[in-house]
Amino acid sequence: MRTLLVASAIVAPLSAAAEPRHDGVYLQVTPGVGVAATSAKLDDGSTVSLSGAGGSFGIVFGAAVTENWIVAGDLSGTSVFSPTLKMNDMEVKTVDDVKWNTGYLGVSTAYYFMPLNVHVGGGIGAFRMALDVPKMDLSRSKVGGAAKLGVGKQWWLGDHLGLGVNLEAVAGAVPDDSPASKGWGFFSTDLAVSATYN
Repeated sequence: MRTLLVASAIVAPLSAAAEPRHDGVYLQVTPGVGVAATSAKLDDGSTVSLSGAGGSFGIVFGAAVTENWIVAGDLSGTSVFSPTLKMNDMEVKTVDDVKWNTGYLGVSTAYYFMPLNVHVGGGIGAFRMALDVPKMDLSRSKVGGAAKLGVGKQWWLGDHLGLGVNLEAVAGAVPDDSPASKGWGFFSTDLAVSATYN
């Protein structure tokens, strides 16, 4: 009986020590799918918008400032093929070769609630859009700003590797060329697979 108690006293701390933790260098990639939309009010009072479903991709690189609390740089974006163009009450599905891209570069923070390995986080950064139409020059927006919020769940594959799912949303705006315009508002949400080294 005494031997069992001694063995339990030794094994319990070792098991606790072996539990993976979020500390050190942090790298996460998040390929996913989602929907995005942007709209603006033109000088003549009409409203124009672009929207559609597409793919998303992100990469986050940083480190844990304390255990389970991550601070990192965040590079991400969306790509929508054949977005829907709407102007007032007129709606047009663009041709398949038309591609609408967005890009986001910012700083983010996330906290992992252990042992559930659920994380919540957010960030702010610079944001830009581009519209690629065949046989025309690539049209780029001015640089604006955006905020990102996210929640996710992760499962450990090893001491430093995790696989999970993330649900993220981005809201932002970019200025327009016309000084009379309030610019383009933007919103997207996506569901992504997350692969993490930490």
